Amino acid sequence: MNGAGNSDCRKWEDVYLMLISNQNPAESIPIKGTLFLTDDGTKVGIHWVPHHDQDSSLSEEDRKGCEIDVRNMDFLIIRKTPFSPCRGVYLSLKSNATYGPFEFRSGGSSSFLQNLSSLADVRKCDDFENRYSVRPRPQINFQSNYHLPQHYVQNKRQFSSGVVGTPFSNQLGASLRNIGLHFNTFAQSILSPNLDENVAPDGTIEEYLTKGIAEDRQRIESTHLRTTDEGGFAVVERRPNPIYLPPLPNVHRSLPLNMNQWKKSLDPEGRVNRPESLREIIFNGGIEKDLRPIVWKYLLGYYQWTYTEEENERLRVEKSREYHTLKAFWKSMSPDREARFTLFRDRKCFIDKDVPRTDRKTDFYSDDNRGNLTRLSDILITYAIYNMDFGYFQGMNDLLALILYVVKDEEDSFWCFVGLMNRLESNFDGELNAVREQFNQLFSLIEIVDPAFSEYLEMKSAKEMPFCFRWLLIHFKREFSYNDTMVLWEVIWTDYRTKNFHIFFAAAVLLMQRDNIMNKKYDANSILKHVNELSMKFH
Repeated sequence: MNGAGNSDCRKWEDVYLMLISNQNPAESIPIKGTLFLTDDGTKVGIHWVPHHDQDSSLSEEDRKGCEIDVRNMDFLIIRKTPFSPCRGVYLSLKSNATYGPFEFRSGGSSSFLQNLSSLADVRKCDDFENRYSVRPRPQINFQSNYHLPQHYVQNKRQFSSGVVGTPFSNQLGASLRNIGLHFNTFAQSILSPNLDENVAPDGTIEEYLTKGIAEDRQRIESTHLRTTDEGGFAVVERRPNPIYLPPLPNVHRSLPLNMNQWKKSLDPEGRVNRPESLREIIFNGGIEKDLRPIVWKYLLGYYQWTYTEEENERLRVEKSREYHTLKAFWKSMSPDREARFTLFRDRKCFIDKDVPRTDRKTDFYSDDNRGNLTRLSDILITYAIYNMDFGYFQGMNDLLALILYVVKDEEDSFWCFVGLMNRLESNFDGELNAVREQFNQLFSLIEIVDPAFSEYLEMKSAKEMPFCFRWLLIHFKREFSYNDTMVLWEVIWTDYRTKNFHIFFAAAVLLMQRDNIMNKKYDANSILKHVNELSMKFH
């Protein structure tokens, strides 16, 4: 929502209010108008204004339009209107009054729903396929921070000069090695509580986690209750019990999955035997560079582990044909048709703005002489056609950039991207419910592992963790070099220990900054600034 004093107005032209006859629905009267969605900082409104050139036989009531305060809404329904190929939006209020259907003859019903979802709490109902409950959205702290930076120059990005052609032995940069060491130690202590006590601990980490945190817990246990005031009543909550970590072992990364291991895992027909064993190898060591384009297709659900080589090849040919059909659909649009296809035109405009700013400091995207920026754009636009209900949001260009860099082939990159978006699509919804849930999980993890730090974050009004938004939205893509991000992503995709590895990883990274944040007494905004400045500087 916009802050007080700001305003936001979005409109859809050629939206027809259909006056449907109860006696004969086929004789519906269409009234042409413009639909507006407004946000003045205090309320969200839906306005339909009819065009002046209407049939004079219409009543004054039918020609005056309508204005709806979203706070009074109960639900909306999107479905085809009777005897029409177009979709209409039906609005229902808590008073049982109804408006519509509003027929989007030039397209845009999905865009309307998407934009409304960014301003109000819109949720799909389980009992009806096309019904959505609508509630006003409560104010969220740090709302202005729920956006990726618009200009890459603000990120002070510094990519390593040896991205292309670097042997895998040099591929794991110092940043991921150090963070991997901290994380593996941290995660294994949580996921595997019965560790061998004879393993020599890392003195630095042990001192931090066994001495410093132990002292914090002793102090906090005496004040383990927290009190909040709600409506004049004191609400007492008990904090989660901290877990007592055993001495932490020094954990090293294993060797990456290599071509010899991969070939040995295949049966005579090319099926992958025991994919879980391969997931474990990848989780502990990653994948060698030359093998990565093959294995990523499996990890992202494009190729099937149980298919023979011949079956996966048939799948590839079929999917390639499907991709080119989708691409030809929008490539063949005339300028006039594109101008009338509002939803597509707007999404294409966003993509056209974002692609030229994508990773231009890497050789692969430094210019378009090799067509890589064009392929990046074509895949994103084709995906917006493939997943019309979802479309495109900023940040998706970051995700695709690395996939295209690894996979190279345009068609295969598209379907790998589809697989990745199947995992991450909920991160980009207008309500941010999935991201909020990850914030909650991350804070709960910090609260259990490091009570003093969680108490500090809560005291500084940073419990909502908005400074981790970019980390979780695009899985650290802007925080590490290409090489390090590749390893991190393939580890996440294994789902080997947990489907929430990125939450544990984020906790480990944040705990590395714990002393710096607390010693300098950073408030929430200072933490946000500090975290953003860490991009490409993790060591």
